[in-house]
Amino acid sequence: SVLRAKGFVERGKELGFEKIYERSFNMSEFTGVPMEHAYELLNLPKNERPTAVFCYNDATALQFYMTAKRMGLSVPEDISIIGFDDAPIGDFRMKLSTFIHPKEEVGKKAVEILLNMVEGKEGETYIFKPEFVMRSSVNHPGG
Repeated sequence: SVLRAKGFVERGKELGFEKIYERSFNMSEFTGVPMEHAYELLNLPKNERPTAVFCYNDATALQFYMTAKRMGLSVPEDISIIGFDDAPIGDFRMKLSTFIHPKEEVGKKAVEILLNMVEGKEGETYIFKPEFVMRSSVNHPGG
């Protein structure tokens, strides 16, 4: 998850985004922590509020979405929300823009690494490139 956030921030900077506010926290999506952070960010004056958020997973993104709605904000007009995982809840609740990681490829590689380790070989590190799926929770900055 640290590499995921780092890659997102680096790519944002490459694309010319000057203000990237980073906040990370350890939590379970069922603790209410995402909603507390969402409320804190969304309660900022409009000129200080982020125009978009990238959430650790789709469950957290949906909590952020629900908080925005409760505060009378519109997604994506007031804030864009991006998740990660392409969980079925993302499609069910709204058309959440998200990143899909190659689950089948990750699973195959995990088995390969495990078998190699059983044979006494050293484990390896792999980084998989996710695919972005644009849906209706994202708007271009400024409309």
